[in-house]
Amino acid sequence: MNVKEKEDMSDYKETLWEKISFNVRYTFPFEQLLDLKYYLKNLIFRRHHIIKTGLKKGQWYDTDTRMLYGMMNMLVSYIEDEKPFEIIEWDEDDTHRNVKEEILAIKEWWDNYHNREAEIGIALHDWHEEKFSGCEGDEWLKRINSKDTDEQKRLFDRHEELKKKLFEEEQDMLIRLVKIRRFLWT
Repeated sequence: MNVKEKEDMSDYKETLWEKISFNVRYTFPFEQLLDLKYYLKNLIFRRHHIIKTGLKKGQWYDTDTRMLYGMMNMLVSYIEDEKPFEIIEWDEDDTHRNVKEEILAIKEWWDNYHNREAEIGIALHDWHEEKFSGCEGDEWLKRINSKDTDEQKRLFDRHEELKKKLFEEEQDMLIRLVKIRRFLWT
């Protein structure tokens, strides 16, 4: 700044508007208003802080079930709402290509999950029909403690085998999802 500019500045008097706007800007920054706007938008409308499980309301679900449904539905939401396959270049390198395949494999497994649950339900129904069909009155009480026939045992073992296999699949898919979670952003 030269001497002439200093002399011009010495006559400068701050206006009332400049004083007010300076004080407002630095005592209550407008960025805080923007933060408040986005905070309210996320809290009320977007609600990204809530994990949607898709489970029926008003029923009891153990933590392991809520965790499975919550994580898998977050993956589905990521794919359907954030549309990562339209935004991210997944064929950029081998790592991204493998992650894309993993995302799609996990989602395909989840899309068919209800078929596996239905298969378990059918196996339980088949065992139940074999064990208790034709029961009248209190006869089912006698059959509960009676020894299973070979067919009843086979049907019950099939039901238990399907439950065990599904549990192992669930465990595997949750682990696979956790391993790629750092890639799940847009």
